[in-house]
Amino acid sequence: MFDCESAEWWYCSSAESFRTVARSQSDESKRYEVRLDRQSHKYTDEKSLDWSCTCPAYEYQCGPHRKHRYCKHIKKAQDSDAFCGWQQMRDGDTPEFDENATAHCPECGRQAKTSTNGAPQ
Repeated sequence: MFDCESAEWWYCSSAESFRTVARSQSDESKRYEVRLDRQSHKYTDEKSLDWSCTCPAYEYQCGPHRKHRYCKHIKKAQDSDAFCGWQQMRDGDTPEFDENATAHCPECGRQAKTSTNGAPQ
């Protein structure tokens, strides 16, 4: 019988919830909300983390069974300095602790959280 040991690991809080605003390239007055969370995306498994955007391209051209999964606003947010997404199991390193024993992401300084054997909770 296989015996699985539980493993604790750390991740940046941005890896479980992130929001930013993106500007439309065609109309500077328009703004779109880009989110990483468990509720806003099109995928039916509500427990899964995934990206969403309020732009028309995401609404009508992206998603399950479509040509593209993400719009350009989501891709830009994923590549931006604002989104960290650090996960100890994937990226290595360890969190830094302040004088109150609060853990912080070694990449961006946001709060670091802990998980056991799985994705960010």
